[in-house]
Amino acid sequence: MFNLPNLLTFLRIVLSFTVFLLLEKGYYLSAVVLFLLAVLTDFLDGFFARRLEQKTALGQLIDPLADKLLFWVVMGYLFGHCRKSLTFKILVFSVFTKDLLLVLGSVYLLKKEKLPKPNLLGKITVTYLFGVEVICLLTFTRSVEIVPFEGIYLIGILLVVASTLSYLGKFLREEKTKKEEESF
Repeated sequence: MFNLPNLLTFLRIVLSFTVFLLLEKGYYLSAVVLFLLAVLTDFLDGFFARRLEQKTALGQLIDPLADKLLFWVVMGYLFGHCRKSLTFKILVFSVFTKDLLLVLGSVYLLKKEKLPKPNLLGKITVTYLFGVEVICLLTFTRSVEIVPFEGIYLIGILLVVASTLSYLGKFLREEKTKKEEESF
């Protein structure tokens, strides 16, 4: 239960709250550094779980929750404090819709004792969105002055839609296969 990958995941949860507090206090550069550290723990927990053969049911459950917490702490801050463009709002809405569908699908699959596994497009999308958050946060530090945000947001929207359709397609195919197997 308490192994290195799970400890890294719990660290990400603690860092999420710390990032939020730093943002609220105006310590933007410190928030960016801790945010990047938290993102690094996301990659490291999976790496160590595979490498050390320490995959656990707890880890499979809390890892995606920790990811969502970190993402939404920062996205919520950005949404509430600075990003007023329509494209940004569409990006937030599309990510929220995707996450809601994933949560509902996960609850459904959890009842069947089967958690959804992330796919490559989903991982690319999450990585891209974390990058978008970093760029947005860096604007607070004045480290980034001119960035084509609308284009960055639009790419994010396209990735989120493609990722959502990918997960939905996989889910529907698996359900169809299962029903076909049950009918025989």
